[in-house]
Amino acid sequence: MSSVPRIEIGAGHHPQSERLTVALRTPYDEMFVELLKSEIPRGHRGWDKEGRMWWVSEEHRETAERIILSRWSQMRVMGAEDGDYVVDHQGVVLEHQGRLPF
Repeated sequence: MSSVPRIEIGAGHHPQSERLTVALRTPYDEMFVELLKSEIPRGHRGWDKEGRMWWVSEEHRETAERIILSRWSQMRVMGAEDGDYVVDHQGVVLEHQGRLPF
């Protein structure tokens, strides 16, 4: 797995819940897991043990993005309406494929 965390939109859904449609692929970080569990309600997040990733509901995607950027300096967003992009913790787009998201 790449060391840059990524969010995958429209990548399917959690194996046990169709509600969880945003995949979070990150290196392991205990504080990230604690923040995710404390800020996103149980029914809106789920760990996929086999896929080794977290899933969250679309309504909590922005919270997940904020948590990721509080732990890593950048993240890749894949499957967004405006294309795929890498953004840093200050919101600066570092790479982009597709329409610009602003």
